[in-house]
Amino acid sequence: GVLSAATISFEDDAGGDRIVDSESHLLEGGFAPGDRLRVHGSGSNDGVYTVASVTASAITLAAGERKYDVDVDWLTGRVAILD
Repeated sequence: GVLSAATISFEDDAGGDRIVDSESHLLEGGFAPGDRLRVHGSGSNDGVYTVASVTASAITLAAGERKYDVDVDWLTGRVAILD
């Protein structure tokens, strides 16, 4: 699924960082535990994550997961995962 809204924010938590929607529309994205989630356009939170759990108001990301930056070359279609 794809979600984009001004009501979405990021929260750091030792038990698993969270993506939070103050208007509770996260279930509309169709995300489920185990899904890989790509965040882009957020600035410091861009990367690829694994979903641990989902509610209408929060997606909890797998705890301790390493964050990767993703680079996409739209002309060639090549995708690079950066350390």
